[in-house]
Amino acid sequence: MGAYLAGYWAFTRWKHANDLIMINGRLKTEWFKSKIEEQDVLNHIQIVAFNGVSDSIVDPKLQREMIEYCKKYNLKAEFHDLQGGHELTNGHLTQIKDWLLSIGYRNVEM
Repeated sequence: MGAYLAGYWAFTRWKHANDLIMINGRLKTEWFKSKIEEQDVLNHIQIVAFNGVSDSIVDPKLQREMIEYCKKYNLKAEFHDLQGGHELTNGHLTQIKDWLLSIGYRNVEM
């Protein structure tokens, strides 16, 4: 339930969130449609979703749809496929670290 909680926290406390990373979970955009449609409130948050292509617990298709919904309202959101299912591996952590570095974080230790 970490991705659900991360999305909830970032969207309800948007003044305190810089970026949002969700792993093998789904952003519940139906809870936040009014916030998403008020782009100026969330446009400072970069949103990324990583999902295992063979995840049998959280369908990657649903997460991809939620990211596309955010992009429709010009939010900075992207989706990345991960090899595997509903697990977190060192390879996944490397991809997440690379994403953080690509958006300007200078020091990322994992």
